[in-house]
Amino acid sequence: MRSDGVFAGFFRNKTGIVKVVLVLAVGALFLWLGLRGGGSDGTDTRDELTQYKENLESELSELCSDIRGVGKCRVFVSFSVGSRTEYRGSSVVSVSPPEVQAVNIVCEGADDDTVRYTLINMVSSTFGIGTNRITVAKMS
Repeated sequence: MRSDGVFAGFFRNKTGIVKVVLVLAVGALFLWLGLRGGGSDGTDTRDELTQYKENLESELSELCSDIRGVGKCRVFVSFSVGSRTEYRGSSVVSVSPPEVQAVNIVCEGADDDTVRYTLINMVSSTFGIGTNRITVAKMS
């Protein structure tokens, strides 16, 4: 009785070799995807985006409230595109924050034209968005 080993039969014909190579290739693909983050469900990215949005709204709300005549203030920011990560090989080259699409501000002093004008221009210059994407409304 010959004892060539457990896998000796696989390597005697082309089908066995093809199967082994295929299994190794699929395993390498899964390993590569796992290292690049392709296998994650994206919850970390959503959590980071939510935290970024909350911090941005909070800071912008504080800044707006510091303007004379604004009073109490709430801010809502919406994004057109999420954050972007640029890779070169397996290294991260740069991370761009999400692009602000629109800003809505609700404040006590919104009935004053000067306050509205100041808020709209401040937000427009801060985020580089058109004034038509900024709404300032009176708080009830």
